[in-house]
Amino acid sequence: MLFRSVGVRALVVALDPFQWVERRVYERFNELIDLFEPQIYQLSVCYRQSANVGLKALEYTSRILDETSPFILDAKIEEHKKSIDPLREICVEGVRFVDDSGRFRLYEESLDDSFEGEINRIRSRDDLWRHWHPLLIVHDSEDFPIPNKWRELTRGLNSVLKSIEDISSIRGCEYQEVILLVGIKTWNLISNGVLGATSADWKRAISFHTLMTRPKDSLAIFIGSQE
Repeated sequence: MLFRSVGVRALVVALDPFQWVERRVYERFNELIDLFEPQIYQLSVCYRQSANVGLKALEYTSRILDETSPFILDAKIEEHKKSIDPLREICVEGVRFVDDSGRFRLYEESLDDSFEGEINRIRSRDDLWRHWHPLLIVHDSEDFPIPNKWRELTRGLNSVLKSIEDISSIRGCEYQEVILLVGIKTWNLISNGVLGATSADWKRAISFHTLMTRPKDSLAIFIGSQE
């Protein structure tokens, strides 16, 4: 082991298994536990994210886990859910929040006006972060790329723009505000799920667990399509 060879006596690793987007993450997680036999400490209290954001994020995660499966036969679907249940209990159902504030918004119409309103609200914050990017915008680059006029509205805000496929560079980061621009096809996948999901389907769906748990104070989702 590298950390032992350099004289390190202990290695502390904090992780959320549902931020691993590969479909076999659960088996791999158990393999990791069996291999290293670590001392496990379950974290159930979230101090970082506000409740009105975090609970909504976990509601969607729970929906994805309920409705999406790589299998189509009932027996296989149930077996898959049982493999998820222990981690689901830790990472979704067992989480509680200390900060009971926060906001969640879902926009499906009047998108131009709503986006401008969100940006103006963010700019007006007295406590807007200066030490780090206060805003993350994630767009569905194929089905709902950010319009140029929306890009212009964010000028000077020190925001970060990523695509859904950039999940690995978003994982572990925190922002005051997150805006998600989600195409209709992707939103249907998140909301309704799919049986017989391909690896790509599963990765895209479960990525939203990471995306929706990045904001501290506010999460706004825009549902639309490429014009």
